[in-house]
Amino acid sequence: LLAACASVGADRLLWIHRLYRLLAGPWSGKARAALAEAVRSAGDAAGDPVEAVKFRLPPEARDEAIARAERAAPEALADEAAIASALYPSREDLRALLHAGMEIGSHGRTHASLATLSGAALREEVAGSRDDLGTLLGRAPEGFAVPFGGPEHRSAEADALVRQAYRTACVTDYGRWGPDRDAYHIPRLGMDDTAYLTALNRFAE
Repeated sequence: LLAACASVGADRLLWIHRLYRLLAGPWSGKARAALAEAVRSAGDAAGDPVEAVKFRLPPEARDEAIARAERAAPEALADEAAIASALYPSREDLRALLHAGMEIGSHGRTHASLATLSGAALREEVAGSRDDLGTLLGRAPEGFAVPFGGPEHRSAEADALVRQAYRTACVTDYGRWGPDRDAYHIPRLGMDDTAYLTALNRFAE
């Protein structure tokens, strides 16, 4: 199990899940319009504003864009605490899974694209999430899954920190495991890779 540690036992959704909630439902039109305006105000006018929020804006601008969308469509998150409770594991859940033999790894502190972070903020996302889970579980996780996974979501600074903090890391650089890969480039599928998953299902059939 890979945990974004800020979600554990939380009564508020992570930024990425607030974004998805705002974009799904009868309120999505006004939420998307507010998001687009916020992205333009942040100086990113190229391409899809949702992609900008997820992958390009620094955390402060990202959070402000989502906050504007929330103000435009407050009904989207009226039941946020209930959604978070249903979606995220509690501290007790994680401890029980660990004691049952499941490995618990880190997926960052807040699931931010590592390429948008540097310095202390990057250390908090990578090593801080290890420390948080270590305190919670009684032992630090050894594995890390890079949020979003692809090379565009990493940097040389991020890669160095991951190697310092963990023994292994998963990425979404697709391909077979082979001698050209090391323990910090273990391939994994992203949860939204529906086309790839469909192809795998057809192959399995």
